[in-house]
Amino acid sequence: YVHLAFFGIGIAALLSLIVVSMDNPQYFRYSLEIALYVVFLSFTAIYISSKWDSVEKIEVIMLFFLIGAAVVAADALLNFYLGFDIFLGKVGEPFARASARSTIGNPNFVSDYMGMTIPMIFYFLISRRPLGILFKSARSQLILKIIMLVFLIPMVASVFVSQTRTVITAIFIGNLLFLLLYFFLRK
Repeated sequence: YVHLAFFGIGIAALLSLIVVSMDNPQYFRYSLEIALYVVFLSFTAIYISSKWDSVEKIEVIMLFFLIGAAVVAADALLNFYLGFDIFLGKVGEPFARASARSTIGNPNFVSDYMGMTIPMIFYFLISRRPLGILFKSARSQLILKIIMLVFLIPMVASVFVSQTRTVITAIFIGNLLFLLLYFFLRK
């Protein structure tokens, strides 16, 4: 039912284009992009929930998101401290206010992305046997958790060098809420 509601929001966004085209035609293209994005996300949510039907599959996908986030975080730190980008080379002056752009292009988006992926790291750290299919022994589980801690350090640092107070507050409150819910609602 959640997916149908999400799809309904996408349809409402598409229908709102009628009013936008009459009242503010200069904003039609941007509104169309947003509406199509919402519809695309609803289809993606339906696909993900139907294809990734086990915890192990979802954990593998989360691992790939975390690897990507670790690259973005390391690149943001390089942007901030050296003015260098892994993919673009020299991108600006070090220690500038908005220099932690990474591959995303905006420090706010970098810190938002880190804010969305840090709870995934906490999940891997506090779960008993995450990715049990790939990491079967206790030693390999320990290595996985150490890697997650290594990923966490540049992610948190990139949030602070992005200098977005709202995201810092949201990460603190959101992760606290995640941990509380995880401990109270786990099976």
